[in-house]
Amino acid sequence: MDVADEDVSPAAAEALRAAAPPVAEIAAEALSLNARSSERAETVATVTEEDARAWIGDGTRLLRRIEDLLGREAVEAPQGP
Repeated sequence: MDVADEDVSPAAAEALRAAAPPVAEIAAEALSLNARSSERAETVATVTEEDARAWIGDGTRLLRRIEDLLGREAVEAPQGP
């Protein structure tokens, strides 16, 4: 897990450790992105265009990974009668 334990509650950290990849990796990435964004928003009154573009890029990559995961799960899900 890439997220430091202080970034999430103990229960969330344990759930991430127990989750199967790639779900755990995606959740850890989402929590890390959220923590970085929150920290930056608290310390800086304005956000540079470069930082904003980087956050958007990180978020876009994360959403693509989630879409890919959900798409694979849909394909692998058993079909009804």
